[in-house]
Parts: sequence; C-alpha cells; structure tokens
Amino acid sequence: MTTAFRTGALVALSSVAGLASAGTLNVTGMVPGKSRLIDLAIYGNARQLEAGPQAANYDGREFEGYCIDLSYTQQIPSTFSATPRAASGFLPEGDRIAKLVNQYAAGVTGRDQGAALQLAIWDILVDGGDGADAGDFRASNLNTGTQGYFEGFLADPLIGVSNVATVYDPDSHGTNHNVNQGLIEAVPEPASMIALGLGGLALLRRRKKSS
Repeated sequence: MTTAFRTGALVALSSVAGLASAGTLNVTGMVPGKSRLIDLAIYGNARQLEAGPQAANYDGREFEGYCIDLSYTQQIPSTFSATPRAASGFLPEGDRIAKLVNQYAAGVTGRDQGAALQLAIWDILVDGGDGADAGDFRASNLNTGTQGYFEGFLADPLIGVSNVATVYDPDSHGTNHNVNQGLIEAVPEPASMIALGLGGLALLRRRKKSS
C-alpha cells in the first residue's frame, strides 16, 4: 500500500468522522465469558459491579465497549441516543484511557482480562491509576489472574499507542439519571479504518460527480 493511498484513506476517514452527530446506541448485555463480579468501594460507598466489556451496537455497527462513567448504572438491555466524542480531551485522563483500550481491548479473550481492563479504566478515571488499594476507587478480593492483568495494564507506559478512541456520550441518562451509561470503544483495526476511508473517498467522488 502506498503512502499516498494510506494518507487519502485516513483523510477521508477524518472527514467522515468530523460529521459525527447523535445516533442510536443499543447495549444488549455483558459480553459472555469476559467479565467478573467485583467488590468495589467508590468514594467510600461499597458496591458490587460486573466489570468487563458490554456488547453494544451504534447505528447497527457492533462493538465491545467499556464503561467510562461510574455515576450511572446501565439498565441492560437499553437503547438510547448518544453522541460520539473523542476520548482524549473529553474524559479525565482521556488520552491514557484511549491508549489503554487501543492497546488491550482487542486481545481480551477471558474473564480476568476483561475485568482487569475495566477496573484499570475506572481506576484511571477516578484516581489517575494509583492501584486497587488506594484512593477513592478500590477493588477487593481480586483473584490472582485479574490482579495480575490489572497491575500490568496500569504499569504499561503505552508508548507509541494511538490515543484515538470513541466515547459514546448519552444525550440523556434516562429516568432518575440511572439508566443510560457512556461507553468507550477502541479505534477500529487498520483494515476497518481503511475500509471506512475508502467509503469516505467513494462518497466524495459521488458528490464531485453530482456537482
């Protein structure tokens, strides 16, 4: 693939992405086999939450998303309007969280990995990633597998990893502000990005012909 082709595809992708507006986010449940029920203390409040990726689709396109908002609880299944936003600059520690999901989300194959990645995202959001035993976000009774992945994710300097990731921001949090929850999705794989870029180029060609 030539540099010119790659550049053209990515420019087209950027142009299409720039037109993003609210769409329909449908969350169907936790991804089977990739989550664990975890004992947490968040700002001193004890909670049990299922930590791991959620199965979702945005305007019909399926993906696995991670919770980026502990203030709300996802009432699954749930369908609602959400606006895609760049994680970097939108979330606290958004740059680091985007890099984290880009580095590891695609490789999650089991419960320990999925739970650990979700816990790492939450810990970075609340405390800047100070670990499970400190700060306002704490996790207890982790098994050795989840603990090991969690510590490894937080320790990774994420050098050279893309910080381009999408947050789906609910336009409303629903009844009592406790229904709809924001999710983050990793950047598409390179092949998917090129496909999107080609779609954007095709759209530009059609517009040019019709003008």
